[in-house]
This record gives sequence, structure tokens and C-alpha cells, in this order.
Amino acid sequence: MTTTTTTSVSVSPPSRLLDATHRRLTVGIVLGISVVGFEALGVSTAMPAAARSLNGLALYGWAFTALLLGQLMGIVLASGDADERGPFRAYVAAVAAFIAGLAVGSAAPTMAILVGSRFVAGTGAGALLLLNWTLIGRVYPEALRSKMLAAASSAWVVPGLVGPAAAGWVADHLTWRLVFGAVIAPLILAGWLLIPAARRLGPPERADATESAHQRFFDADRGARSWAALYITTGAALALGGLGSHRLSVLAGLVMVGGALMVVGARTLFPAGTWRAATGLPAVVATYALLFAAFTGIESFLPLALNQLRGTTSTESGLILTCGTTTWALGSWMQSRQPPRWATANWRMGATAVLAAGLASMTALTVAGVPAWVTYAGWAAGSLGMGLSFASVSEATFRMVGEHQVGLASGATQLAGALLAALATGVGGAILDAKHSSAIGFRIGFLLCVGLAVAALAAGRAVPPIPGGTPVEMADSPDLHGRIDL
Repeated sequence: MTTTTTTSVSVSPPSRLLDATHRRLTVGIVLGISVVGFEALGVSTAMPAAARSLNGLALYGWAFTALLLGQLMGIVLASGDADERGPFRAYVAAVAAFIAGLAVGSAAPTMAILVGSRFVAGTGAGALLLLNWTLIGRVYPEALRSKMLAAASSAWVVPGLVGPAAAGWVADHLTWRLVFGAVIAPLILAGWLLIPAARRLGPPERADATESAHQRFFDADRGARSWAALYITTGAALALGGLGSHRLSVLAGLVMVGGALMVVGARTLFPAGTWRAATGLPAVVATYALLFAAFTGIESFLPLALNQLRGTTSTESGLILTCGTTTWALGSWMQSRQPPRWATANWRMGATAVLAAGLASMTALTVAGVPAWVTYAGWAAGSLGMGLSFASVSEATFRMVGEHQVGLASGATQLAGALLAALATGVGGAILDAKHSSAIGFRIGFLLCVGLAVAALAAGRAVPPIPGGTPVEMADSPDLHGRIDL
């Protein structure tokens, strides 16, 4: 007679976003992103009223460009600090800068000071978003990561549903200044939740020399990255300032000097091959940047276009941003529910094509007689495509690097997005200023952004699908190293 002995093995339950390990961090990240969403969507809705109140319509585009240029600095400083010392100090500085920018903006006596406050707020917001993405990449296991990215995108739903309409009503019936200061209290709460978790996390473990030898992009020290960020920020400001000049010699001189500074800074801050979308991480960075710039370039001017061309109030203009935010979150949720084999170039191309078509439909706004529902439907469809494609590209960033490189890799993608979006909004503002905010000015600006979305279609083909494995396993893959082109 044979005796069979059965040994029971206890299996720990799978991790969840709201389990004891991740609960505080999940709530803090979602709340922090919601605060950024309220601020971004609310200010976008109220900015036309602010510009008119301060007699600063000529600087309208700079209010968004300054925010994005500030994000450049914030992303670079936070990414280097997070990878070297851990995210704690960077979180404290990010929350402080964000609050300072909002406070000054709410009391700004001139449009120039308002633009300056947007730069300070952007520094804090850029660092905060980068640090949230860094924590997602470091803390959450791979099985939870796509769900957390979907939760992060869903954090824009409530701001999208409430923020634009509420900000529009406040701007129409009270004062636009309240829109800037309304999120300071919840921002402090988000910091209270996140900062202790960031302190406990500490700096990441370093990889051995064999792995880092293949990662030249990650080897630049923090000082070199800070100088490079200064070069890029100054260069972008000079180039965009030159575009606003009516003297050809000034325009050409500032654009050339600014372009040269941006090229110098880009050599340090982006993986080699980024701007030709070389296969691997460079293509991820390029695709992210093109998607973000295409969407942001239109979103920044959409409330003004509705106000100037269709005579809508701030409250009515905010409704279209609500539609877009809701369908973006829906697209991100849909992408998170798909099996890994769907993360292919064809999948991203299809989603990006939906985005490009939706953005192209925005030109209907500049044609008299076209009903408003066409614009609303087009923006909702384009935002759905954005949610589908953007979440897929963000996930690809985490899959291609080791834990100690998550901050810099996430920083490179978000930095490229902020830079390209700053240039898109700056060029759009210069076009509107030259065309006196006419229909043709909005149409040219919108079509330029559609061109960026089409370019994202091509760049997305070089993002390699990685259906399984951990970030360390990806870093150890000889095939992947051969394709990253760093």
C-alpha cells in the first residue's frame, strides 16, 4: 500500500491598490493628480477672463507656455533627486513651489506677474507628477502597474466633470482669482498623504556596472542635468520670444540662439536617437512627447476659441473639457483591461489615429455654421484615443528600465512632452497674436497640432511591445539592449 503525503502551501493573496501596503500611497497619488487636474482644467477655463481682466490677451499663450517651461525644470530636478536620494525632499519642494505659484497667481496685479507665477507653479506641478510616476514604477508590482496608471488617469474624471464648469461659473459670476487659490487646501492634504510614504521609500538600489555600461543616458550627473534643463528652458523662452517679434532680424536671431541652446540641453536630457524615434526607449520618449504636445496644444486654446469664435461663456466652454477628460479616463481604463498581447504597434497606431481624427475635427470650430455638437463629439473621440494610446506608452517606459532608472526614464518622457507642448502652445500663441485671434489663426494652430499627432503615428511603430517580464529582466535582455540605442 502506498501512502501519499500532501503538503499544504499557503498562498498569499494578490496585491491590490487599496491593500494595507498600497492604500495611503494610492489615495495620495490619486488625490495629488486630481489637484493638478483641477488646477489645469480650471485655469484653462478661467484664463480668457483673467487675460481680459488684466489687459493681457497678447500674453495669453505665454500663460500656458510658462507653466510648461516650469515643468521642464521641475521634472529634471525631481527626477535626478529621486534616483539619487529618494523622493522625500523632492516632494516637499514640489508641494511648496506649487502652493507659492498658485498664491501669487491668485493675487497677480498684471498679466506679466501672472505668467511668472505660472512658471513657479509649473515647477511644482511638473515635479509632483514626475514623482508620482516614479512611485508607480518603483512601488507597485507589474501586475498592479497598469491598474494604477488607469487609476491615475481616472483621477482626472472628477476634475474633468466638476473643474471646468465650476471654474467657469466662478469666473463669470465671482472672480477668476478664486480659481487659482481653490486647490491649495487639497494640495496640502495630498502632501500630507504622500510625503511620509516618500520618506519611507528611500533611494533605490543601484544596479551593477555591467547593466549601467549599456545606459549612457543614465550616467550624466545631476549638475549636468540641471544645467541642461536651464539651457532648454532659456532656449525655448528665447525662441518663442523671437516668434512674437515683428522684426525679422530679431526673430531670426532669437530663434537661432534659442534653438542652439535647446540642442545643447537635449544631448544630456534625452536618450540618443529620441528625435528620430530610434527603436526602443527613444521611440517611447518621442511618441509620448508628440502625443502630449498635440493634445495640449489644442486643449490650451480651445476655451479661447469657443469664446472668441462662438461667443460662449466660460461655463459653457468648460463643458467641452469635461467631455474630453471623461473619455480620456475611459480610454485609459479600456487599455488597462486588455491582455498584454494587445500592446502592439498596430494597437497604438489605431488609438493614435482616433486621436488625430478627433483633433482634426476641431477645425470645424473655425467654420461658421458648423453646429457645436461636432466639436464636442470630435473632442470626446480624440480624447478617447489619447487615453488609449497614452497609457500604453506610459506603461512601456516602466517595462524598459531597471528600478534605479525609473525616475530618469519617466523624467525624459515627461520632459520631452513638456518641451514639445511648450513650443506648440508658444507657436500657437504667436500665430494668434499675428492673426489677431481670428478664425484662420486658430485653424493654423489646430492643424499644426494635428501634424504632431500624425508624427506620433510614425514614431509609435518603433515602440517595441514587451508582453511579459519584469523591468530587470528587460534590462538583461541582449535583444532589447541592441534596440535601445542609448
